[in-house]
Amino acid sequence: MQVGPRGPPKGYAPAPSHKKLNPSRSPTSPLARAAVSADAQELARLFLSTSCLPPKAARDAVHLAVATAIAADYLLTWNCRHLANAQILKRLEREAQRAGRPLPHVCTPLELMGDLPYENESAS
Repeated sequence: MQVGPRGPPKGYAPAPSHKKLNPSRSPTSPLARAAVSADAQELARLFLSTSCLPPKAARDAVHLAVATAIAADYLLTWNCRHLANAQILKRLEREAQRAGRPLPHVCTPLELMGDLPYENESAS
């Protein structure tokens, strides 16, 4: 299956997995779940109350607030509507600075990867 620039085709569903990934329960997983602390809840309320994010983006506000509260370096997301959006991030950064909390660098996985060596090589 080819995946286009906008993701998989409509109606596509990946094959069900027999193992559900749950990083918080796996002792060998390098990933751990971050709790939604009171600090994160307050930051999410701030992001929503200042109209940086619309009310329907409450989950996105919590996602960003948790990453901010734990002082994450990066927040990877495919959500370009509310999170990986330069115009919205500019406003969110201003509000986070007012609260004395720097935002993590929010980007898509492709932005984080940067240029890959094989992308710059000419076909021979």
